Amino acid sequence: MALAYGADAPMWVANTPSAQRQQLNTLISVEQDAVEITDVNPLLMPGLLQTEDYIHVRMSSGGYLSPTEIAIRTKIRLDRQRVITRERPVRFTAFMASGLNGSVTPSPCSEVLSCLLWLLWRVRRPALDARAPRMPRFGRA
Repeated sequence: MALAYGADAPMWVANTPSAQRQQLNTLISVEQDAVEITDVNPLLMPGLLQTEDYIHVRMSSGGYLSPTEIAIRTKIRLDRQRVITRERPVRFTAFMASGLNGSVTPSPCSEVLSCLLWLLWRVRRPALDARAPRMPRFGRA
């Protein structure tokens, strides 16, 4: 809510490591306490549904993270997934692009396929709902 009240403030993005850690810790705390989470992510597989391979490919592609930092961030993201796999999981709804491995964003197909297979296994859980509505294709006549 603080961001909504400070919309005219100059700093919306956490651009220092300590500010990023603070935001991540807040996100983890909110996820753990949540009863329901909805993730709308048209460009990437939602973080709570990503596999280790997908996370690694995504974080490696920019070339600005060290292998150690990638390993730390991957572990944190995988640990966050406990909210959908624990005994009393959060109700999680994910809306993502139907063409995650197409023109929306370049991804190695095998990594997207791995996430989708993992997702199919997870969808059997009543607390998880994943949807991929048809997305418009831009730049085509």
